[in-house]
Amino acid sequence: MPNISKQKIAFILYEWKYVLPETDSALRLINELFNRDFEIHIIYQTNYTKSLVLDGEKHLNAENFLSSCALSESNQTPQFDHIFFMDVPPLLDCTFNFLEQQSNAKIHNSINGLKKGAKKSYTQNFNNHIPFSLVTNRIEIIDHFTKNKEHQWILKPNIGYGGDDIYFINTNEDNWQHSIPDLDNKEWILQEFDETIKNGDTRVLVCKGEVLGAMKRIPKKGSILSNMKQGATAHAYQLNNKELSICKDIAIQLQKDGIEMAALDLIGLKLLEINIYSPGGIARINQLNLLQVEKRMIDLLLS
Repeated sequence: MPNISKQKIAFILYEWKYVLPETDSALRLINELFNRDFEIHIIYQTNYTKSLVLDGEKHLNAENFLSSCALSESNQTPQFDHIFFMDVPPLLDCTFNFLEQQSNAKIHNSINGLKKGAKKSYTQNFNNHIPFSLVTNRIEIIDHFTKNKEHQWILKPNIGYGGDDIYFINTNEDNWQHSIPDLDNKEWILQEFDETIKNGDTRVLVCKGEVLGAMKRIPKKGSILSNMKQGATAHAYQLNNKELSICKDIAIQLQKDGIEMAALDLIGLKLLEINIYSPGGIARINQLNLLQVEKRMIDLLLS
C-alpha cells in the first residue's frame, strides 16, 4: 500500500522485466532513492492510469536489491514529488500530457529539456564541439553535400538509441547509395566519420553542471560502433583537462536548457551525441573507477 507520509517518486521506465541487474542505471538511482526512504512508483508510457509501487529490502547492492523487489499495482496515479524519465526514445505525446498534469512535481529532465533534447540533432546547439554534420531526409541532399569532399561518413537516424540503424558510407565509392536504406522521409544525420573511433569513444555522465565520471568504450574487432549493446567493451578512463573543460561547458548549457542529467559521447574533443533519455553508464563507471555516481547525482537532483 502507498505510504501517504513519504515523498513519492515516479520512474517512467521500460518494462521492469527488462531491468538488467549488472548494468542498469535506472536501477542504481531507484536503489539509492529507496534507501533514502522515498516511495518509488514505476510507470510505463503505455498506461498512465496506474502505477506500480515498489517494495524491497534496504541497503543492498543493486543486484541483490533487484532480487528483493516486488511491484504492487496502485489503483490510481498520485501526484508525485519527483518524476524521472528513464525510458528509451521516443517520448510519446501522452507522456507530455501526463507530465504537464503533474504540476507540483520536479521533473528530471524538465519538459522543455526533454523536448529540446528529443533528437540527436540537438548537438548542433554546440556547433564548436561537433564533427561536420547535416540533418536531412533526402538522399539527393546527401549527394550534393558530399560531392567533392573526400570524407567517409556515418548516417544515423535523428531519433534512435543503442547503435541501431547506423551506416558507414564512403561517397568516393561508386554506387555508395546502395549501402544505405531508403530514407523514407525520416530525418537522418550525416556526420563526418572519425577513424579514431576504432580506438573507442568516451562516455561522460554529467549532472547540473558537474562532470560525475567517464569511461572509454572500445568497439569490438571489425566494428565502428562503440555502443555496449553492439558488443563494445568498457574501460576505465580519466578525462584530460581539455576534455573536462569541454564537458563542463556543455553540462552548464544543458542545465540552462532544462537538461539536468545526461550522458555525453565524445571522440577526442568532438561531441558525437547527448543522451538525455535514460542516460546509461552508471554501473560500469562505478565499477571501473571505484565511484558511486548515483549518490552524487541524487544529491544534486534533489537539491
